[in-house]
Amino acid sequence: MAGSPEARPDHPNSAVTDWSVDPEEYGYFLCRVFDEWRRKDLGKVPVNDFETLVAQHMGLPSQLCIYNKFCGKGVALEHDGSVYSCDHYVYPEYRLGTTWEKPLAEMVFSHQRQVNFGYAKSETLPRYCRECAYLNDCWGECPKNRVLRTLDGELGLNYLCAGLKKFFKHALPEVERIAGKIRQQQNSCVPQMPGVGTHYQT
Repeated sequence: MAGSPEARPDHPNSAVTDWSVDPEEYGYFLCRVFDEWRRKDLGKVPVNDFETLVAQHMGLPSQLCIYNKFCGKGVALEHDGSVYSCDHYVYPEYRLGTTWEKPLAEMVFSHQRQVNFGYAKSETLPRYCRECAYLNDCWGECPKNRVLRTLDGELGLNYLCAGLKKFFKHALPEVERIAGKIRQQQNSCVPQMPGVGTHYQT
């Protein structure tokens, strides 16, 4: 359960391995790296987690599957031609077929099992997530990390939730400022280069 000693990597009965990142420490790491990026690297060094957050706050879709409402387009293709729903789900029950049997696009966009897999990302979120202020930033992150129960016992809370919430709370005021600055530049018809981070420098 979230908040219990077993929800941390240093407990003998932890839900994760002892070498897993601690959620709180992960949040601290993201905050510090974001601050460094903001001070020195914005517009110079693309950091996907940060740039996709800015993009989302501009009304654009997430650039990363983990922060998207749906998943299922990042399939895994093995050396024998086998296609799986995702590189985190290379298990027999997630095998869609092989490229020898049918086109890759058909397996990704038309296979009902893959469609269900993609929609399950948002449809299986616990109420705690659906009511979270950061839902549209996170969407429960990657389903493979949803190994905890919420405080009311519902299964499906992301192991990294506490750290992600810490990061979003820390970064969003600045993310909104960056997004606002980009909107101003777009409205003033300043020529834009591709990519969020290349729009301006401060």
